[in-house]
Amino acid sequence: PPGVPQLDIDLKPGALRAWGLQPLPVLTAIHTAFAGSTAGTVYRGAVPVPVRVVLPAAARDSPRQLGDLLIRSPSHGFVPLAQLASITPSSGSSLIEHIGGQRVQTVLALTTSTNLTGFVQRAEAAVRAQVKLPPGVTLEFSGEAAQRAQTLHALALSLLGLGASLALLLAMALRSARQVLLVLLSLPAAWAGGVLAAWLVGGVLSLGAVIGLLALMGISLRNAILIFAHTQHLVRTEGRSWNAETLRAAVGDRLAPIVMTTLVTALGVLPLALGLHAPGREIEGPMAVALLGGLLTSLLFNLLALPALALRFGAMPVSGARTPLPTTG
Repeated sequence: PPGVPQLDIDLKPGALRAWGLQPLPVLTAIHTAFAGSTAGTVYRGAVPVPVRVVLPAAARDSPRQLGDLLIRSPSHGFVPLAQLASITPSSGSSLIEHIGGQRVQTVLALTTSTNLTGFVQRAEAAVRAQVKLPPGVTLEFSGEAAQRAQTLHALALSLLGLGASLALLLAMALRSARQVLLVLLSLPAAWAGGVLAAWLVGGVLSLGAVIGLLALMGISLRNAILIFAHTQHLVRTEGRSWNAETLRAAVGDRLAPIVMTTLVTALGVLPLALGLHAPGREIEGPMAVALLGGLLTSLLFNLLALPALALRFGAMPVSGARTPLPTTG
């Protein structure tokens, strides 16, 4: 933070001895000149009014006028303060903060780097390598980068719990470990598009982009579940075989809801993505870009790649399917 102007007054021990003075009377005179002291009392009627002695503000701000302040010497009369001390203008702290009884000084830094986390890591490494701290002084790097790291850490812990819950619910719904794994494969496919879009636009995976990637989970999983659930319906209820034709029929029957869900979501976040660099959209802009990129790759994966993978690895037992009755001649 910018400092405030101040005057540094350093007493000269040799000059004090030459004039027969101790430091305390000189410091007391300086204190009186700046803070004032009560010299007596006058009465206005019955009301006592203290009389304070203090230098005028203009004299307190001028090294030359302050140097003309006369100090009484016990044996040599009066001597100007300029002969007893060096008076130099300087800059002092505008704000002194304390945390837990320890003084704190904040150093601010602004950067135009898009990779804020990388900038802070380089700055921290350079400071720790080149700055030798005196005893009792510690460094702490905080600000937007530290808050982002804490938020990402909390999101990572939440994501672990969410992933376990999703796997359990999918296992209960699909009753097939292979199909659960295939449904979960839609997540990296969606995240790949979101990360690529965020990198192409901003060059870094920001907090807003991470939130967008988390929002993709529900849409991508829903679309994959629609395909598998309808395929299971065709196999178990209508007695079809688990083959390419059945999977194509399932995708065709669920094409409209899958495309409409993706399209409506994309149209909803498109204005935010177009105004990515507008003030106040530091979170919403990257989130919308990541959503758009992830929606595209998720749609392509669920409609094109997922049926092929399901045909190869996701075959389900057909014990629950209805077997057509034989016809009699």
